[in-house]
Amino acid sequence: MIMNKIFAFASLTFFFLSSLPCCAQKSAVKSTNKIRFAVVGDTQGGEFGGKFLDELVRDIQKHKPDYVLIPGDLVGDSGLKGWKAWKQKTAALGNRRLMSPGNHDIGPGSTFEAWQSTFDWLPESKKLNGKKGIDQVDYFVDYNGVRFVSISTDRPGRRFSGSAPEALDWLNEVFKDIQRRNNDDTPQNDIHHVFTFSHRPITTQRESRTGGTNGKWWKTMTGQIDDHSIATCAFLPGHWHMYQPSRPDPKVPTMEIIVGTGGGGLEGAAHRNRHGFLVVDVVGKKVTAKFIGDKDHDKNGWNFVDVLDEFNVTDSRTGELAYYDFQGNKQQRIKDKSKSKISKHHPIHLHGKASIESNTARNSNVLSFPDGKSYADAKSIGDNNLAILGNLSLEFDFRLDRGDGTGTLVCFGGAHQSRNRSLAQQESANCIYRVDINREKRVEVSWQYGDSQWQKIVSSKTIDSLDQWHHLKIVRNQSDKTVTIFADGKQLGDRLKFKHAPTGGGSGSLYFGAFVGGKNAIQGSMDNVRISKF
Repeated sequence: MIMNKIFAFASLTFFFLSSLPCCAQKSAVKSTNKIRFAVVGDTQGGEFGGKFLDELVRDIQKHKPDYVLIPGDLVGDSGLKGWKAWKQKTAALGNRRLMSPGNHDIGPGSTFEAWQSTFDWLPESKKLNGKKGIDQVDYFVDYNGVRFVSISTDRPGRRFSGSAPEALDWLNEVFKDIQRRNNDDTPQNDIHHVFTFSHRPITTQRESRTGGTNGKWWKTMTGQIDDHSIATCAFLPGHWHMYQPSRPDPKVPTMEIIVGTGGGGLEGAAHRNRHGFLVVDVVGKKVTAKFIGDKDHDKNGWNFVDVLDEFNVTDSRTGELAYYDFQGNKQQRIKDKSKSKISKHHPIHLHGKASIESNTARNSNVLSFPDGKSYADAKSIGDNNLAILGNLSLEFDFRLDRGDGTGTLVCFGGAHQSRNRSLAQQESANCIYRVDINREKRVEVSWQYGDSQWQKIVSSKTIDSLDQWHHLKIVRNQSDKTVTIFADGKQLGDRLKFKHAPTGGGSGSLYFGAFVGGKNAIQGSMDNVRISKF
């Protein structure tokens, strides 16, 4: 019985490598591959698969993708009947459709045999070193130097039942196979990039049961275990009805990009809640992505033609990501004024009584938090570029209204204003940098890793006269696992070692003057906030 066969893996990751081609192996030929593909998950939304599936297919077609990846939940619990209708509605995409089943692909007749016969163009699961997955479910497709790998987390006819060791063994062989190809004497057959897709994300770990970025599934896909060094360029899941790109593991440049935006009710952070699809371009070593949606939602009917976010998946550049000095006219005061080419210029939003005030002593404008209840944030659909898990430089000027004041000055993390509250309990909601002043007038630098565990660093010296202006700089070095704190141009005590680097953070946002959502707010002012990676 196919239903008794091992069902493939949980929550894949569609990954990337930054400075090297994503599956980077030594190759005798230059990578000149050129390919475009689209990604959209969770087209469910009615028995026949999606309240605007026709519009999605129409607008995806305009980009002329070589392949379209659909990471599960084609339909909403309607089983075989729904699959057949979905197949007909998406017929214009032809055999370019590559799918994995999701937890909603259940219902009458939804067996592995039915999946295989309905979507008979999907490849069989190639046997590698004696290991094999499930046909049309665990498979890969090679095209022009790119390998797409499907490995599912959900069985047709049965909701998620956990990851299978046999599926992981097969996936490991898939990456070993790439390494063998890239090391042989036929460089024209080399694989330069790997993209893995499945239904459930890695960093929503309690839901997916994959073990998060510390789990074996993630480590297999990112080349951190066994005897191969291949890593997936990016992992493309759905399941959560939201758009959420992230680089959740500082040890590897692999991305996880959740694209569950095809038709279900949106449930992510409010500023990212947009229906749409991802278009990915691979040109040689460079991989770029655009999230395409409808700026006015459906006011004039659904038209998925607007670029809502774009980024370079293989971008390894370092430098300044944001700079806020709060000077200029009313609108300019709350804009990111960085001149860096890698900045995305996210505006600041003020909450409560937070305001831009003129400060006579400094002869400049500052960001003011007058009551210990107000805060500011920099939320926008592409703010994931501020989620720095590795080498971080964070500096700003601050003063507290009382010399014994405390609170959070800057942080990035959380899943504030997400429609699904359980998102806040996942690895993706980890805080990945936070700077506080504690009651002892010491600087606390902290972050979360794994399953919401905290790593905290406390300065060995204090900052006195907190009701005066101070310049604070935090340098977190991933290579030697140290944090160095500078106050007013001088090192504040010892350089401090840490054990655990931050992970996750994909659902987070940047906050000023408070912790996530306005908690632990300061009463005071800030100026000249600069965020960089190195």
